[in-house]
Amino acid sequence: MSRKLYAALLPVLAVVAFAAMPAIAQAQPHWYSNGVKIKAGTKEVPNDVQVTTTGTLTLHALKRAIECKVKDKGSIWNPAGGGAGEDEITEFVNSECKIVEGAAICTVATELEVIALNLPWYTILEVIAGEIRDRIYAEVAGVKKGIEVAIECKGTVEDVFTGMLTPKIGNSVAEFGTGSGELEDPAKNKATVTGNDAIKGPAGDETITAKNP
Repeated sequence: MSRKLYAALLPVLAVVAFAAMPAIAQAQPHWYSNGVKIKAGTKEVPNDVQVTTTGTLTLHALKRAIECKVKDKGSIWNPAGGGAGEDEITEFVNSECKIVEGAAICTVATELEVIALNLPWYTILEVIAGEIRDRIYAEVAGVKKGIEVAIECKGTVEDVFTGMLTPKIGNSVAEFGTGSGELEDPAKNKATVTGNDAIKGPAGDETITAKNP
C-alpha cells in the first residue's frame, strides 16, 4: 500500500474504531433469571431478585483446610445504564465447621467457627480471562474494601483474613477454586477458598445465571 493511500485511509479507520468503542464499553456481564435478563434498575423491588445460596466451602489457611456448610441470603440486580450485574449479600452463615486437613485450632473441635465480618457484602460481575466471575467486597463508609473472615474458637478470635474473592459464576452456582483470589491475615499469611455455593432464586425464578452482555 502506498503512503498516499495509507494516509487517506487513516481518518476512515479512526472513525470506524471510534464508532466501535461504545459497543465494546457496554459489553458487561449481567444477571439472568430463568434465562431472561433481569430488568435494569436499582437494587430495590421490583428490579432485584432475592436469592439464597447453600453449599460447602473450604478455607485453606495456616496449613489447614477448614470445611464449613454455607448458607447466605441477598439480592441480585442489573443497574440502570447498562453496568455490570451487582449483588448484596446480607447474610453469610458458616456452620458445622471442621478441620479436614492439618492440626486442630480449638481445644474442642466443635468450638471452631468461621465468622463473616463487615456484612453486608457486595459483588459485581466481571469478565476475567474470558470467564464471568463475581468480585466480592465489603463497603465501609462508601469505600470498597476487602471482606473479612474470622477464625474463632467459640467467640475467641484466632485470626482474621481480609481480601476480595472472585468465584466463577456457572449455572446457578458460584464456583470457588483456581482464579478465585485470596485473603490475607495481618502476618501476611495467605488463604484461599474452594468449593461450590449453589444459587437459587424465589419460586418461579430458581435458575440464576450470568451472561455477557
